[in-house]
Amino acid sequence: MNYDWVLDLKEKLQARQSDPSLNRPLIGMTEYIIADGSNKAIPVEVVGFDPASTRFYVANKEHGINTMRSRVYICLEDDHSGELTMAKRDAVSMRAEARQYLRVARLIQNEMLMRYGHIALPEEVRTAVNKRIKIDMNRYDPRDVKKLILQVEALYVFAMLKATLSS
Repeated sequence: MNYDWVLDLKEKLQARQSDPSLNRPLIGMTEYIIADGSNKAIPVEVVGFDPASTRFYVANKEHGINTMRSRVYICLEDDHSGELTMAKRDAVSMRAEARQYLRVARLIQNEMLMRYGHIALPEEVRTAVNKRIKIDMNRYDPRDVKKLILQVEALYVFAMLKATLSS
C-alpha cells in the first residue's frame, strides 16, 4: 500500500506557511480522550510540525487543546479513511512486532547469556568459515581480524540462544 499521503500533510503545511495567499488553516479531525475516559473525534487546526519527533502540532480553541499528534491520528477532509485505518493497523502491528523482538533480545542479553555463557563457536565451524573467506587475512591488521572473528562468534551465540528460546 502506498502511504505518500502521510507525507503530504507536511508539504501542505509548509506551503501554507510560506505562501500568504494560502491563508486558510489546515483543518482535520483527531480522536481526543476526555477526562472521563471516553473518546470522541474533534476538529483541530494543524499549526506546526516538529521534525525531531515527526509529529504535528494541533490546536482546538473550543476545548483549549494544544498538543502533538502523529500523522496517522490526523484525518484531513481529503484523506481516505480506509487508508488511514490501514495505516493505523499497520503501525500497531509493526510496533507489537518490534516490542516482541526487543523482548527476546533483552531476555537473551540479560538472562540467557549468564546461564549459557559457555556456548562458543566450535573450532571446526571457525575453520570452515576461514576456508570460505576468499581473502588472505594475513594482509590485514590482526586486531581488525580478531574483532571480525569476535563479531561472528557473538552472532553465532546469539543465534544459538535464540534457537534455544524458540524451540
